[in-house]
Order: sequence, then C-alpha cells, then structure tokens
Amino acid sequence: MYSNTQRFTEAEAYYLRALEIREHLASAHPEAYEPDIATTLNNLAGVYYYTHRFNKAETYYLRALEIYERLFSQWPDLYASGVQMVQKNLRILEGVKQGTHKTTLSFWERLKKLFT
Repeated sequence: MYSNTQRFTEAEAYYLRALEIREHLASAHPEAYEPDIATTLNNLAGVYYYTHRFNKAETYYLRALEIYERLFSQWPDLYASGVQMVQKNLRILEGVKQGTHKTTLSFWERLKKLFT
C-alpha cells in the first residue's frame, strides 16, 4: 500500500523489516521462504528505483535475480515469471542509468546461462 501511494519512506521501512524476518525464517526453511525473499528484494529495489537510488536498486534487483534463477533451475514452470520480471526491471533501470554497461552485460550473461 505504501509503495502504491508513493509513501516510499514507510514502504522502505516495512520492506526492510519483512526482509529481515523472511531471511531469519529462511535460515531454517529456505525452500519455504526464499521465494518471499526474492519478491521482497524486488519490491524494495522498486522503492529505491522510484526514489532515484539506482545503485541500491541494482543491488537488490541482482539479489532477487540470483534467488529466482536458483529457484528457476529447480522449478522452471514456477519461477520463470520471477526471473523475467526482475530482468525486465534491470533493463528499465539500465535504460535510466544510461552509460553503465555492467548491468546489461550481466543480464545477457545470466540469460545465456539459463538457456544453454
């Protein structure tokens, strides 16, 4: 709700708290909580994107992508959309950052690994 109403300070605080809780729970049951961690990371990255903290956004998008790719390798039907969502967000971020090729290269390298 806070993100949707552009109350990004509150959204960031709640996402960070949710991430902390989910990472704690995942330490005992990763299979149950890693998808939630990836979603929270993606949402938190969105907050950073919309508040023009692009380096932080990239960091959190990449963490989310790492989790989704690992999940995709085990359950492609369940997690293909998560991989695609985060990749799309990274492409948008890269377009905004213009001139930084690190993310674009990383994106293409990751994509090639998934489908070769």
